[in-house]
Amino acid sequence: MAIKIDLRKPLISKIVINGNVQIVEYESLPTVCFGCGKYGHSQDACHDAKKPSDEPNTAQPDTSFTTAKASGSADSPSDIGAREHPSNQSFGPWMLVEKRQRRPPKKVSDPAA
Repeated sequence: MAIKIDLRKPLISKIVINGNVQIVEYESLPTVCFGCGKYGHSQDACHDAKKPSDEPNTAQPDTSFTTAKASGSADSPSDIGAREHPSNQSFGPWMLVEKRQRRPPKKVSDPAA
């Protein structure tokens, strides 16, 4: 499934489809900040990411885009927390799809030769 997103806003790490939380993976995004979730800079150069001294992450998942693009009802925050990615992080390398090398096509031998 492909969805259209606004790259000026933080990326979405999961959406709700028919009541099930689905992890979103991104292809061909060379620079993604795993601190704030925005495209265009790395976590080292992030001005928006919380520092370790900030209060614990109590932000609720953004479901505004989810409800516009996915069918079904959004889970409550406690339901989503129970089914989060094992790292319990909102953003991380697990959001990016690794580009696999395509194998060259096999040469077909000519049976008439």
